Amino acid sequence: MKEDKTFIAESKAKANPETFGVKYGIDMSRADQENNLKFLNECLAQCGEIEITGDIEIYGSAKVRSGHRISGQSRSTCSIRGKHPTAPTIIDNTVGKTPNQNNNSRDVVIRHLKVESEHSHCFHVTPYQWTWDSCRFSCAKSAIKFYDGGYQVENYIINNYFIHCGRGIDSFLEKNASGDYIQRTFKATDQYVLNNVFFRAGEIDSAIKMFIPSGSRFDGNHYYGGAAAEFVYFSGGSNVRVANEYFENMKNARMRINFGAPHSEYNIVGCSFFGGNGSQRDHNGNQSHLVTLSFNPDNYCSATFVGNSFSGASSKIPVFGLLNGRYSNLGGANVQFDKSNLINSPNYSKAVALDTGDNETRNVIQSNHPNFIIMSSDGKTDFTKGDGSEYIFTYSGVAEKEVKLPASPRWSKNKPLIIRNMSGTTTLKLAQGRVFGMKEIPTGCSASIMQKPDEPNSYLCVKLS
Repeated sequence: MKEDKTFIAESKAKANPETFGVKYGIDMSRADQENNLKFLNECLAQCGEIEITGDIEIYGSAKVRSGHRISGQSRSTCSIRGKHPTAPTIIDNTVGKTPNQNNNSRDVVIRHLKVESEHSHCFHVTPYQWTWDSCRFSCAKSAIKFYDGGYQVENYIINNYFIHCGRGIDSFLEKNASGDYIQRTFKATDQYVLNNVFFRAGEIDSAIKMFIPSGSRFDGNHYYGGAAAEFVYFSGGSNVRVANEYFENMKNARMRINFGAPHSEYNIVGCSFFGGNGSQRDHNGNQSHLVTLSFNPDNYCSATFVGNSFSGASSKIPVFGLLNGRYSNLGGANVQFDKSNLINSPNYSKAVALDTGDNETRNVIQSNHPNFIIMSSDGKTDFTKGDGSEYIFTYSGVAEKEVKLPASPRWSKNKPLIIRNMSGTTTLKLAQGRVFGMKEIPTGCSASIMQKPDEPNSYLCVKLS
């Protein structure tokens, strides 16, 4: 990659913008704000390392360049505050230029500084190997808005406080005048978002909203105070790891993953999901749930949920809400929720279908979790809805009952249906469609029913015990 020609490296000493004519203070006049912008940009153009020792109000955008080191003495008392009705507080040289791989700013470090924008973004930049460390952000739009300039990878966003932001971190698609999404030329991949606090940082929709964040890590962040939509929203992306996150209570889902583009792989490990009420409705009018998964009919996707903690819920809140789930019977969806996840009360259910009315979509979640074992003592043998990790049949009223399976065997690709027949008298008959292997499950026997590997439109039933 070419080195940015605007790389600031001339000055090693810290400069205070006050020596260039900047006035510290708040509630300044428009003229003083405009002068502050002029003098601050002169300081940025000449100095590589800048220390801010008070509050600076500006009218317009301060422009940083590659190599800048900008710090405050304290993120509580030292700030850059943007007052312009449309301009972001801080930009770089990439905004407005035609995207190409070298159109970025690199190796910028922002530390111990409060950045605000009364009407717009705090930052609108194309960052490459930037660091935001121990800062505080407040804004009407997005605190960190990724511009589609060029490569924007390997950034560290660590130990920051996002408070009252439209969005916190935002690399999502923009819309054109017709309301259609404009596809990005470059994706904000390989981001490290670590140990931040997001308080009411999704007042537009989400605290984090990212498009194809492949290779990124989201670790140790804390989300609370609610959001207008989900706390975090990911669209596409492979090898994405979400770990040790703490999601506090609200009526909306804590996380949304849109699978696709062209395939998606997510690992959700060691997160804490607190609260939730299954009798509430979310911002879309759907039953409140904790994690929204949206499927793409043309793309493979996988997600694993391991070692997460669920507590403080009421009214059987579903862990998962499924969008476009009717497409997942194509067999390309592999979502695993195993028994390592700690569920601290009986007030959870497995999943709810949000937009189709087709509860067979619940079968897309493969789970061996004991909280989702279904005891069937009423004689019903409809196993289509995917409510359980497995089913234990205990009814003994008749000699045999016919089992109703999901309409397509593709539901059971990578996620076998487990049925344990603990009835004293009733044999379960498998008469629906093409079933190979066992045709019935006798009393005292357990069976695994799956898609036959070499015949995708047939079932295979094998004995477990």
